[in-house]
Amino acid sequence: PPPRRERVLVSRRSSRSRRRRSPPRRSPPPREVSLKPANRSEPPSRFAAGPPPPRGGRMAIDDRGPRHGPPHAPQGADLPCEFDRAGLVRVALANTNLSKTSNGRDAAQDIARFLDLQGYRRHPRNPVIAGCVDLSNSAAVDGALEAILVVLTDYNVQPKIWKLQKNSITERGGEALAKFTEALEHPYSELHISHNRLGEDGIKALLRAMKRNRYFPPINRPVWFRGEYNDFGDGSRLMARLERDDIKFCTPVPNLSREECNRRMFDTRRREPLVMLHPSFFRS
Repeated sequence: PPPRRERVLVSRRSSRSRRRRSPPRRSPPPREVSLKPANRSEPPSRFAAGPPPPRGGRMAIDDRGPRHGPPHAPQGADLPCEFDRAGLVRVALANTNLSKTSNGRDAAQDIARFLDLQGYRRHPRNPVIAGCVDLSNSAAVDGALEAILVVLTDYNVQPKIWKLQKNSITERGGEALAKFTEALEHPYSELHISHNRLGEDGIKALLRAMKRNRYFPPINRPVWFRGEYNDFGDGSRLMARLERDDIKFCTPVPNLSREECNRRMFDTRRREPLVMLHPSFFRS
């Protein structure tokens, strides 16, 4: 007779033990990279982690690294531009010599070279917001101002604060600045153009350009407009004529800030370009 087969019982536990899964592969530990320079005398890299060190005065243009350009941008500390603490472009040409048109063209080329090194391109879609463009006390003439305005227009640089006081700007420069102002998409916070040679037509052109621009004034506050000590004569008579064009203004008095002036006189439905004038405007 054939041999009888014996039944072999296998427990579930033993079958599971046979089919053990392979342990998951462990990734190697991350490689530690030291951010300290090899030599203590060398400055730390601008690509090191952590916030940038505090800055004072003028700084090199590639101190923070280029915005959109290659990381090997050359040094340009001799250019009249920098970044402020908010990371905005700042054009610093105060107390320079812009008494000739050729000097203004040279300054405009330096501004263009600075923007090129930072990766900005001509005719961009988005504007480049500048914290301040300072040309004060530089004996700037109309030709120098026009050359700088051409570069700012090409790169779509829109300043929040314009400082043009104590120069030699006449009606021609005022007309060029008014044309630049009318095309802005971001309004001025301050416009300083006192102690120049602007006549009544130049002041009118600037204020009417703000009125025609739908982005003026800034939200909840008027533009701080310093236009006193020019060649327009009586400021009260000038503003009376401008009020016919529905241009409202106010003057700073004790305990009246720009916000208070805005709440008292500004009509938000019309978006009228309201300016705050210094009291000396009516005595110039």
